Parts: sequence; C-alpha cells; structure tokens
Amino acid sequence: MTIGIPKNCGISLPQFLSAVFCTTILLGAAATMATPVPDPNLAQFLPVEATAQIRGQTFELEVARTPTQKARGLMFRDALPKNRGMMFLFGTPQPLSFWMKNVPVPLDMIFLLDGEVRAIAKAIPCSADPCPIYPKGGVIADTVIELRGNRTQELGVQVGDRVTVRALNSRLTSPRNTLQKPKKNGNSLINRSN
Repeated sequence: MTIGIPKNCGISLPQFLSAVFCTTILLGAAATMATPVPDPNLAQFLPVEATAQIRGQTFELEVARTPTQKARGLMFRDALPKNRGMMFLFGTPQPLSFWMKNVPVPLDMIFLLDGEVRAIAKAIPCSADPCPIYPKGGVIADTVIELRGNRTQELGVQVGDRVTVRALNSRLTSPRNTLQKPKKNGNSLINRSN
C-alpha cells in the first residue's frame, strides 16, 4: 500500500503516520467520554415506595419526588431489574419530556395522565451532546414510569392502557389523588378518593 504525501507539505511519512495515530487515539478517547460509565458512587438508589400493575405484571417502583431526585433519575445505574422501575410524580398535568444524559442502559418511559398511558418512549443511552429528548415534542402527563428497556414491548403495553399505581406507605402522596393508598389495617388497598 502506498500513501501519497505531497512533497511540498514539509511533513515526512513517519510524522504523518504519527499524526494519524494520535488523531485516532484522541477520537477514541472522545467517544469513550461521550458514553456514560456506570458509577455506583454517583447513582441514586431510592426506596421502593409504590407498585404498578402494568398488563398484569407487578413492578416495584422507586419514587423520585424532589427536584434533585427527579433530575438524577436513573443516571449512572448499570442495570435495572426486570420488574423494577422508577416513578416520577409531577402532580399537575404538564408538558413532559425526558433525556438520557448519563444513563448507560436503555429504558422504556411510560408517560401517564390520570393512570392512562399517554405515550411510550423507547430511550437509548445518549452518546453525544445534545442528548435527544423523549418523546419528541413532549406529552401532557402527571406521572412517568421508567422501566428496563423493551419491557413495554414484551408486555404489549399500548397508548390508552390503564396503569394502577399503589403506594406502599402513607408518606407517599400525589396532589391529584391519582395513587391508591394502603388501608390502615393491612395490605389491602383502596383508592384515596373513596
């Protein structure tokens, strides 16, 4: 193989090959930095405070309630168990969209309004800035549930499906009474508005 370098450019073949090698190393390093690396020291692990019934399957949900918890979400988590997820409560319906900054695993995002699936986003890890948002253009919702990637497809979840979310303790509240609460006398659950 012959590499042609113009004679008047003032660079030798070894210098040229060295520059190509360094450029390749730098591009590889930049690509590595763009892909989030799971870091348990940066990841947040919230207590399971709710369950969701989605197409007959029960999911245990960590609940992000504060702005800081919502902003961190599932960033830096290297895995999400099959029947586990994170729920984001917003109370009032509003235009919502999420991104995958520093989330190294694919997720399914279920956008709910009053317990009805309004949109499903299949979100992949962000490899370069700016990260895309999901769903494009946003959707009016009051709750978002993030599950392990492809779970909605495995279960056949569709827009219009109903999702029942139950609080596991009395500390968890929703301003619009969209969560079912545990009865004081045991494990059976009732709708808060009753």
